[in-house]
Amino acid sequence: MNSKTTAMSFISGGGEMGELFRQKDWSQTIIGNSENWSLSLKIIVNFLLNSPLPMCLWWEPGQICFYNDAFCPILNEDGKHPFVSEMTVQETWPENWGTIKPFIDQVFTTGKAALSKNQLVPIYRKGAIEDISWTFSYSPVNDESYKVAGVHITCYERTNTNTFILDSKTSISKLENVVEKHIKDLKSLTYTLKKSEERYHLMVEEVEDYAILYLNRNGIIENWNKGAEKIKGYAASEIIGRSFSTFYTQQDRDNRLPERLLQQATNTGKAVQEGWRVRKDGSLFWASIVITAVHNEENEVIGFSKVTHDLTEKKIAEEKIKIYAHELEEKNRALEQANHNLKKSEERYHLMVEEVQEYAILYLNREGIIENWNQGAEKIKGYKAEEIIGKSFSNFYTKQDREDNLPQKLLQQAVTTGKAIQQGWRVRKDGSLFWASVVITAVHNEENEVIGFSKVTHDLTEKKKADDRIKANTQELEQKNKELERINTELQSFAYVASHDLQEPLRKIQTFSGRLLEKEPDHLSEVGKDYLERIRKSIVRMQALIEDLLAYSRTNIVERVFKKTDLSGLINEVKEELKESIAEKKATIEVETTCEVEVIQFQFKQLIGNLIGNSLKFSKPDIPPYIQIKSFLTDHKAVGSLPLLTQQKYCHVTIQDNGIGFEQEYTDRIFEVFQRLHGKSEYKGTGIGLAIVKKIVENHNGFITASSVVNHGATFDIFLPIDHH
Repeated sequence: MNSKTTAMSFISGGGEMGELFRQKDWSQTIIGNSENWSLSLKIIVNFLLNSPLPMCLWWEPGQICFYNDAFCPILNEDGKHPFVSEMTVQETWPENWGTIKPFIDQVFTTGKAALSKNQLVPIYRKGAIEDISWTFSYSPVNDESYKVAGVHITCYERTNTNTFILDSKTSISKLENVVEKHIKDLKSLTYTLKKSEERYHLMVEEVEDYAILYLNRNGIIENWNKGAEKIKGYAASEIIGRSFSTFYTQQDRDNRLPERLLQQATNTGKAVQEGWRVRKDGSLFWASIVITAVHNEENEVIGFSKVTHDLTEKKIAEEKIKIYAHELEEKNRALEQANHNLKKSEERYHLMVEEVQEYAILYLNREGIIENWNQGAEKIKGYKAEEIIGKSFSNFYTKQDREDNLPQKLLQQAVTTGKAIQQGWRVRKDGSLFWASVVITAVHNEENEVIGFSKVTHDLTEKKKADDRIKANTQELEQKNKELERINTELQSFAYVASHDLQEPLRKIQTFSGRLLEKEPDHLSEVGKDYLERIRKSIVRMQALIEDLLAYSRTNIVERVFKKTDLSGLINEVKEELKESIAEKKATIEVETTCEVEVIQFQFKQLIGNLIGNSLKFSKPDIPPYIQIKSFLTDHKAVGSLPLLTQQKYCHVTIQDNGIGFEQEYTDRIFEVFQRLHGKSEYKGTGIGLAIVKKIVENHNGFITASSVVNHGATFDIFLPIDHH
């Protein structure tokens, strides 16, 4: 099939003239390539070519003539066929132009049909020229803007063999009146339906803060609004016809989340979900979505509406109307089919908006009077449609807001800026209040005049209550923080006293007790010497306790300077400092670390030293300690029980030994100050070492856990953020 034939594929059949039309190079004519012809021109050309009645069409742009096989005999008498399609009407019939022109002018001027009766036209038939009496019907052909663009002429032969019911003037008059009235009624209905559809289109399209989509049963996107383009980044031409699963992450698609949501909406009427979605540029956004099943009159699911919070041009599927007619009534059927399609389109938008239950979606006229009402509005506000349509939307506002003229101010803001966004208390039918998030968007006509408003309301009462609780808790925490700061200041003062005022008397007691033992041994009884030795040991324990308390206190007040550090090098430094204790215990320490992490170096050395010292202290008798230190990168997914940040990388440090271990029930207690699981006679220490470890981990915004089985060693797991920016 050549390109000409392909371009004229809208013509089916048509006999000799149909073939001539398909072969003709229309790009060389004034009306141009047939691919660019209007839908109304294509429909009427296909109609007349397949009609058994003599018909022709004079198309105003370029005065081009189209006619069918039945019309050819009228032209053959003068030898004008097949050249008429390249001639104007005046050039075709110059001898009859004075008779024809008034009828054509009447059609273009009034937009109404005209009838020319009993016109004698010679025609070659049965081997001879006959003067045949004809009646010509001149009908207007409108373009997509409902303006007359051409004249459709139908010829009726007035002979005894004519089978049409046009012999009687009364019948003709009645037929004309009935047809004219029917056409007028159909045009009026078409205009009303079109305007109603346009209003729903405008209402949905111009909402920019919600992506409102229509999906078919398979989840394929069939329409797209400004909010969808704004939120998701796709132009309509890029996404319509594709699956809505395009917006989901790879993991969600692998888990078949889009399909499960559609199935849930089919089974229960709707699916509500929050999660990460993907924009066109690959970036993620958190979306709150409601998918609602849309039903036809038989309650069958015919598709889904999808409202996303966080609208663009929607794609309107243009249906081609194929009209095969043999007489004037077939043209009326074409109009009825167009009306049917418009009505179905309007019903689909009604259903899509009306069946959404999580959002109240209204249409207001310019004065704020409610003109439509959906299920979400009834659910949120408590009114049925028949109770509220025709009333002002100010009914939902508190008395104070009405006195402050807030409803009118919001409408004026939407007129001035395109939309108004506001949150506040609203009133239900029963008088109860709910916290509403409202977006009012101005709806414009083709002349950019505001003709009304769309109003989308989301009930955020539970979120408001949660926010208020968080605010109250925040204030309580702030008060507690102030109290903790006061206590911390007192602790710092105590640390100063402990450092200077307590240690000095201890040093004197230690000094003088030592001198008594050295210089007066002969004057002391064995009991006295024992008492002095006990005093000396108590002083050593007291000094160790004070030093540990000072170390614990310094973890709070020392300036935190983070530096990128190779943990393996830092651990080796600690091993070097503890080499005497390690050698004494005959301990083995294996280090396997790949992390570079930002730490406060002197604090982290203290942390490692305390944990290694802890493993050495609590080793089994006669069994050399074995300590294994590892570190590796991880993220929040690796540990579900800890509140790790989702966007942060962590260094996971583990320190495991083969010591005596502890009961798992004490896993939290061991990190508390002065907590000991063993007596002083068994193991030395102040009970502060692990508390210091936990404090250092917290200074690094990290987490530490401990696990153990008695006589099978202990394991400490530490999670530190890689950086602190």
